[in-house]
Amino acid sequence: MTPSMGNLGPEKFRSDRLAAICGLYCGACRIYVAHVEEDFDELKELAETPLPIKFKVSAERLACEGCYSSTLTPWCGNCEFRKCSAERGVRYCFECKEFPCERLHEFEREKESHLLCHAPLVQNLREMREMGVKNWLEEQERLWLCRRCASRLHWLSKACPKCGQELTEKQMAASS
Repeated sequence: MTPSMGNLGPEKFRSDRLAAICGLYCGACRIYVAHVEEDFDELKELAETPLPIKFKVSAERLACEGCYSSTLTPWCGNCEFRKCSAERGVRYCFECKEFPCERLHEFEREKESHLLCHAPLVQNLREMREMGVKNWLEEQERLWLCRRCASRLHWLSKACPKCGQELTEKQMAASS
């Protein structure tokens, strides 16, 4: 079993689901990490945290297994990039002839604390195109694991929640 997979097993941790249409790495999402780790206290805290998102979700419904899974948060399920990619017949924004579009740049500029993960979207998409999605995912999986204990980290981590190891410079840069 992969370190820190909880009781969900490998079928719930399929990395091909974790490269989002817009360039986010879903594997570093706080909701995703709490869901796959079965951290119900974290899910409850997230559900009770007032965010400027139009959806109010109970901890029981706060689950996501990645952009290309059937288990999505309400906002990911209603994502404008999901709709746009379906209309244009592309899997990722970098495959679109209008990449990078203004909609993507606007999403990337959202700087509220819980949305800082949006900052590197265009860069992520360019890397996905250049190195291939599979290689990009492998790099992201390595980046978002604690180098000491191999626990999953998320975008807002400052240190590993399990062992306290501080993030590397590269991890800090990716999370801000």
